[in-house]
This record gives sequence, structure tokens and C-alpha cells, in this order.
Amino acid sequence: MIKCPNCHQLNEEWSHYCNRCGYDLVNNKTYDLNNNINKETKEVTKTKVKKVKEKTKKEKRNKNRNKNEVVIVNKMSFLQKFFVFILFLICLGFAGLSGFLAYHIYTTELATVPSVIGLSEEEATKKLEDIGFKVLVKEEITDDYGYVLDQSIEAGELVFKYKKINITVGVKDDKIIMPNLVGLHLESAESFLKEQNIKYEIEYVEDETENIVLKQSVKENKEITNDTVIKLTVSKLKEEEKTEKPKEEIIDDSNKIETETSN
Repeated sequence: MIKCPNCHQLNEEWSHYCNRCGYDLVNNKTYDLNNNINKETKEVTKTKVKKVKEKTKKEKRNKNRNKNEVVIVNKMSFLQKFFVFILFLICLGFAGLSGFLAYHIYTTELATVPSVIGLSEEEATKKLEDIGFKVLVKEEITDDYGYVLDQSIEAGELVFKYKKINITVGVKDDKIIMPNLVGLHLESAESFLKEQNIKYEIEYVEDETENIVLKQSVKENKEITNDTVIKLTVSKLKEEEKTEKPKEEIIDDSNKIETETSN
């Protein structure tokens, strides 16, 4: 144990200061423990006060910033609402315009495709063109020829007018070997050409015979199609020369009749 020379207090051997008076047992100096404690307390208090002041200043700054931010947010939200309202009006206008255009297109630019299957090429083409569609004809060789077999757009569909519609028309095999028609009567030649669906033209020339095929534009045994136009030269009788008859003399016998009566 170490006895304090200042206050005679017994202290532990490892003590550096006296527990009662704070005397420096190592350096033999008096140490005012209360004064030091007060100094430390004051310093701590000062630091705490500074920290509190700084904290209050920061809080005030933050409050001011928050107030400013709140004001700015309120202003931005108003602008956003205004722009949203304008955007809503624009969208509403576009929606109305789109609806009007859609109705206009539906009533004026759209049409229902009719069924033309089973009709002839002329009837089907006229029926579609009267509505406004463009018609493209395709041919298909088949035994059931002469009418429409298929159409590219099914009947009942609603499509734009002026749209192109393909129709498939059945045709007969158009490969034909040209026969010899020279010497045949015109009626027999026409009957054969119509049966084979071959187009033809007739040119008449004067001859001693009548309605006899004298010439054909395509030689016999030549392969042709039913789109080929055949020109036939057919005979007709020569016109007889007109002979003028002499004029009859009119004799006035009235005087002679009167003379005979008087006698």
C-alpha cells in the first residue's frame, strides 16, 4: 500500500494518483482532480454544444431545402398535370379522327367480295368490276370448261375496293391441228371452227361458185391454239351486168280515135 503524503490516504501500490485528493504519487505533484474533471466536463459540454448547434444548423438547412423541394415538386406536379391534360386532349382528338376515318373507309372504301364461281368469264368480270375490283383472269385446262372454277379471295370477305382479284377460268385443251377446210361449204367450215372454239374471219371474193372455202390463212396440219384467228376466203357469185332496156315510145292516138268516131 502507498500512503498519500498530502492527505494520508492509503492507495494501492499500482495507483498513480491518490484516490481522495488526486495527488500524483509518482511525480509527487498535487493534482486537482475536481478541477480537471470540471475542465474535461466543460470541454465535453462545449463539444456537445457545438455538435448540437451544428446539428440544429443542419436541420434548419435541411428544413429549408425540404421546403424549397416541396415547392418545386408542387410546381412540377402542376406542370405535369397540365401536360397530361393537353396530351389527353390530343389523344382524344386523334381517337376521334381515327374513328371518323375508319367509318369513312368502312362505308366508302370497303366492299364485300361476291361469289363468282360457276359464272362465265364475262359475267364474273362484269360483276367484280361493277363493285370496283380489278380482275385478273387465269386459265386452267379442264374438261369442265367455260366457267369460273376458283377465285383468289373468298366470297363474303370485306376488303378494300380496287383490290386485284384473280379468277381461274376453265378452258379446253387449246392445242389443235389445223384441218384442211379448202373446198368445204362455208356452213361445214363454220361448224367445225365453232366446235373447236376457234375464232375466224371471212373474206368474200367473186367466183363462179357460192359459199365455198377457197383459201385459209393457216396451213393444214399446223398446231394452233383456240386464240388463233383463222381467215377464210369464201366465194360468192359474180354480179350480173345490168342491161338497160330501151324506152317505150308513147303514141298519142287520141286524134286517130276522134277521127274514126266522126266518120
